[in-house]
Amino acid sequence: MKHLYALRILFNKGSLIDEENKEQNSRFEHPVGHLVQMQIAKTKVSKPDRKLGFYTLKYDTGIDYISDMVDMALLYGYIKQAKAWFYLIEDDGETVIKDEEENPLTFQGKAKLLDYIRNHKVILDELNEKVMTKLKD
Repeated sequence: MKHLYALRILFNKGSLIDEENKEQNSRFEHPVGHLVQMQIAKTKVSKPDRKLGFYTLKYDTGIDYISDMVDMALLYGYIKQAKAWFYLIEDDGETVIKDEEENPLTFQGKAKLLDYIRNHKVILDELNEKVMTKLKD
């Protein structure tokens, strides 16, 4: 059977995740999800053994789309990270976005950033649009 397929992707269970989206070791007692790592095992169109990346799987809700979108926004520079602090960045790449009261949108920890994005649909839609246009390019 393994010779019949044009593409085979392996999915491996990665590290466990707690309530604050922090990675934990395998002895963690109460995980809420885990990272799933993907790897191409066989392909007929490109070289094999390529690691594709990972996605977040929550046990209660399924694939955590918002957490994965934030990871892509970090990769493309729409969100900046300095140690534990996260900053939402304007299109120019340097200016921090401000809220209605002119306070800069800075968050200590990824959990607080994810909570804010989940509660503010406008920011979620803007980030989603930016990431999707970057992926299409």
